[in-house]
Amino acid sequence: MSQVTLRKLEDYPITLFRRGDGKSDKIYYYFTDHKGKAHKGSCKTSDEKQAARFVTKVYNDIISGKRIAKPLDFTTCVKKFLDFKKDRVKAKTYAMYKHHSTYLIERYKTKDVNDFIQKDVNDYIKWRRGYYKTHKTKQVQQYKRNGKVITGRKFTEVSNCLLNREAQLLVAILRYAQVHEHQLVDKPCPKVAYLEENIRSEPMSDSERDQILAYFDEENLYYAQMIRFLLLTGLRYPQELNNLIWSDVDWNKQTILIRAMKSKKKTPQHRNVPLVDRAVKILEALHQRDKIKKRQNDYIFVDDNGNRILNIRKSFKACLKVCKIKNDYTLYHCRHKFAQDMAKRPDIPLPFIARAMGHVDTKMIELRYGHFRDHDAVKAFNASEKKREEIILQRKMEANVEEIDREINELRIKLNVLELLKETK
Repeated sequence: MSQVTLRKLEDYPITLFRRGDGKSDKIYYYFTDHKGKAHKGSCKTSDEKQAARFVTKVYNDIISGKRIAKPLDFTTCVKKFLDFKKDRVKAKTYAMYKHHSTYLIERYKTKDVNDFIQKDVNDYIKWRRGYYKTHKTKQVQQYKRNGKVITGRKFTEVSNCLLNREAQLLVAILRYAQVHEHQLVDKPCPKVAYLEENIRSEPMSDSERDQILAYFDEENLYYAQMIRFLLLTGLRYPQELNNLIWSDVDWNKQTILIRAMKSKKKTPQHRNVPLVDRAVKILEALHQRDKIKKRQNDYIFVDDNGNRILNIRKSFKACLKVCKIKNDYTLYHCRHKFAQDMAKRPDIPLPFIARAMGHVDTKMIELRYGHFRDHDAVKAFNASEKKREEIILQRKMEANVEEIDREINELRIKLNVLELLKETK
C-alpha cells in the first residue's frame, strides 16, 4: 500500500496530502469540509507552497459561494449514484434502480445536472406517460428462455404508480448530486408531485378464490393447504411461508413466529401472526403426515414426500388458465385478499391487521384497503339510522297505545258513573 503524506494548514481547516513514497514529483491534493459538505480535488502542483496558496483561494471561494462545481452530465451522475447505492440497498432495490434509470438516461443523456429545475421532473412524467406511443417497437415485451425468444404482453401506457417511482428516482439522483457531487449549489432540489395511483378495489373476488381452491383440492391437496394458509395469515410468498419451521408454532397461544430477514440498516423485527382455528387445523394436518420430519428445526411446508417445493408459480398460472380467470393474479395476491377480508371487518382494529402483516404502522393498510372501511362505515351508519327510525316508530306506537288505554279508562269511568246514576233513580 502506498504511503500518504499529510499536512494541515494552520489558519484554514484544510488538509493537503499526496500519495507515494515521499518523492517531490507527486502532486498535492486537498480536502476540506464546509457546512457539512466535503470538498476535495487536485492542487495541480507538486510544490507545497504553491499548493497551499492554491487551496487557500479555493477555500475562500467555497465559503463566499464563488466556487462553482465542475460540470457533471446526467449519465455520469447516474453511474456514480448506482455505485454509491450498490452496497447500501438490497439487491432487488438496486436492480430496480438500474432498470428504471435507463429511461431517465434515455431522456436526459448529457444534460448538465446543474441545469435541472422543477419543470424537468414534470416534463419527464409527460414524456414517459406517452412512451409507448412514440416507441412502438418497445410496446411488446420480449425475453429469452432456454434460447428461445418469448413474446410477452403488450404495453399501452405507463401507470401512475410507475411514473411516481421513476420521478422519485430522478429526484433521488439529483439529491445525491447535490450532497455528494456538489451540484445544484444554492439551488432547490426538484420535488415529486405524486400522482394519484389507481387502487384495485377487488384484489381477488370470493368466487375467484373459491374456484382456485376447488381446482387445487382436485389437482394437489398440498398446494390447496398452502394457499388456504396464505389466505388465512397474509404471509408473504414465497420467503415467509417457505422459511417456517415447527419451532415457530406456538400451539397454546395459537400464533406463529415470522422471522424477519436481516437488513443492513435496520435490526430485524420478528412478529407473531395470530392463527385462526382453520389455520391451526391446516398445521395439524401437515404435522400428522407420516413420511415427513417433524423436529423443531424442520420446515413445515414440505410435500408428502418431505421435499420442499420453493415456488408453485407455474401450477398457479395453469390454475388461472383452466378456471378462465382473466386477472393476472400471483400467489402474493393471497396476502392482498387477507388484508381485504380483514379490513372489511369493523370489529378488527387496523393496528392489529398492520402488525399481523408486518407493517410498522397503518398507513399502507389505510391507503390500499381503507376504502373497504369507508364502505362498511356507510353500512354501519345506515343500519344505525334504520334502527333509530325503528325505535322512534316503536315509541310512537307505544305512545298511541297509552293514549288509547287512557281514553278507554275515561270511557269506563263515564260508564260507571252512568250506571250509578241509573241505580239511584
